[in-house]
Amino acid sequence: MLFNKWAIKCIQLYQKDKDRPHRCRHLPSCSNYGLECFTKFNFIKASFLTGYRILRCNPLSHKVFDPVPLSKKEKQLKQSYQKKASTFDEELLAIINDHKHFDLEQHMNHLITIIWENHFGLVEKVNATNIKNEDIMLFYAKIDRILILIKKKKIQFNYKFVKKYLESYLFSDIFNHPKYFIQNKTSIK
Repeated sequence: MLFNKWAIKCIQLYQKDKDRPHRCRHLPSCSNYGLECFTKFNFIKASFLTGYRILRCNPLSHKVFDPVPLSKKEKQLKQSYQKKASTFDEELLAIINDHKHFDLEQHMNHLITIIWENHFGLVEKVNATNIKNEDIMLFYAKIDRILILIKKKKIQFNYKFVKKYLESYLFSDIFNHPKYFIQNKTSIK
């Protein structure tokens, strides 16, 4: 634990340094990735994960979302939320059938808005910083469910477009609050 605290302080010192340009090809940045690794895992595993991530970050690599792996407890939580979200399938299919005249982007906006409103009420009334972690995890589990239904061809959407759309949506300003980086984003891979 002492080594983890020391590593976190070193990374924070690096982040405060204004002399070096901080350019990272991945999201979250390598230094934020390291911070999260050292808070979740022991020193050896966190060092390995952070070092491997830094080796993969080079000017020739393309920009990609590369989250920190889940801990055992987070994996168990995610599985329980996936089970809860699987009951959402029928509702998703009904929404899509009711709005067949929408184009794909309108469908995705509509689906995500409905998922959001199911959890948090009207979008205008929500203060994103006060949302409980359980609600966030269930929200992302339902978005994962959309991807699973598309992969299984129960929803006839172009999977690559939806994946790209969700990546851009999930990394918009509302989800760049530090609280959201603590939890795992959807399993877009």
